[in-house]
Amino acid sequence: MRNSGLLVFFFWLCFIAMDAQYTLSDPLTRLGIGEKVINGNAGMLSMGGAAFVAVDPQIFQMNNPATYAWVKETAFQTSVSTHRSKVVQSESSNNFYGGNIGEIAMGFRKTGNPWGFALGLSDYSRVGYAVDVPFAINDSTSGIKHQYGSGGFHQLGIGAARKFVLVKDSAKVVGHQISVGLNLQYMFGMVSHNRDLEFLNTNVYNSRFSNELRINDVRWDLGAWYQFPLFGNRKTGNKRGLAVGNIGATLSPQASLRSFSNEFGVNYYNYGGVPVTIDTGFSNMEVPRQLKIPMQWTVSAGISYWMKNGGYWSCAFSQTEQDWSSVENTVVGWEELGGLRNYRAQTVSMEWMPQSPDRSQSFFGLMRYRLGWTTIQDYIRAGNDQATKRVYSAGVSMPIRSSKSNTTIQLGYQWRERNIVDVSPTRVESHAILLGVQLHPFERWFIQRKYD
Repeated sequence: MRNSGLLVFFFWLCFIAMDAQYTLSDPLTRLGIGEKVINGNAGMLSMGGAAFVAVDPQIFQMNNPATYAWVKETAFQTSVSTHRSKVVQSESSNNFYGGNIGEIAMGFRKTGNPWGFALGLSDYSRVGYAVDVPFAINDSTSGIKHQYGSGGFHQLGIGAARKFVLVKDSAKVVGHQISVGLNLQYMFGMVSHNRDLEFLNTNVYNSRFSNELRINDVRWDLGAWYQFPLFGNRKTGNKRGLAVGNIGATLSPQASLRSFSNEFGVNYYNYGGVPVTIDTGFSNMEVPRQLKIPMQWTVSAGISYWMKNGGYWSCAFSQTEQDWSSVENTVVGWEELGGLRNYRAQTVSMEWMPQSPDRSQSFFGLMRYRLGWTTIQDYIRAGNDQATKRVYSAGVSMPIRSSKSNTTIQLGYQWRERNIVDVSPTRVESHAILLGVQLHPFERWFIQRKYD
């Protein structure tokens, strides 16, 4: 009964996340499927969102299923964020405030078991914009073209992973370990684009054109992780440092997702501030389509080092590639928009913990400190120019010492800048505050007390 209650609670949170989706203001999200989301909980996003296994045993990553076998024990993790963004265009700028639930996930692993499982909900892309452009037909007929859109695509993933120890030696501290994992991602959601021609002349009816795309299908993720000793791996009487190398990879094969589109145009007029439809010019509803999601791969490599005093530091590099050039933008947007290009993201991340939990005498000595830097060549373009993005990240992981479980609180900050140089240059600058939590009380729930 207790396990059933956990699952009910988990899916209840999932429905809340679907209802409270990320609100943003970014004119560039009218291209393609919107802004591609860098997945991850607050702890990973504090390091730039790299597909790198933090040695922190409290965290697993939904974007690399191989990590499920590395988490110490069954866990629940979630994160939220708030942000302030500023859209700067040629002759104007405006501020926007928003927030979202970033990830809700549960990882299942019994201590000492080579298998790990996970279930989680996250965003894949987000759309949110409102752009007004004045126009004039002649001296007596003019108006404003309103372009606005909302929505996004989401993914509910379920996966499994297994760890293998390749070399066992009692004289060594760690051995060669490899894990492989598989995710099944259920993709769903809708992206909506609208364009209104609102005439300032009341003798002319206004026009509205809408384009909606809804998806409902599944795709796959494959993940692998290899950890191997570098130096300081032999057990001796003297305390010494230990370094290990980490190599990871994730592959998402190309997927053609079942989708349906709605396109319609109407004439309307405003009565008391409320649009009243007069006539429908055209309507194509529930038209079957196939949304192509190109193959995506990510590789990462890093070094982890445990110091003599029990402290720890790590650094890693990650690169992601996804070629959208073969995808027709007209499948998800207006015909007037340009084609899509290759998506490339590169991340450098660092993590440091001053002392081990059994040696630290202060709360700050238990904390993990994280930094990250990400550069992105985005997949969208306008004219001949391709959008770019930069992300600077920082954060800390704070254990709750009085807790009976391995609970940690994640705090993070990100500064993001997304821009494109075109006939009308656009820059979107945002500041985000991240808050996450990792809970590990589940193993203790399964332990029966012998006596009080």
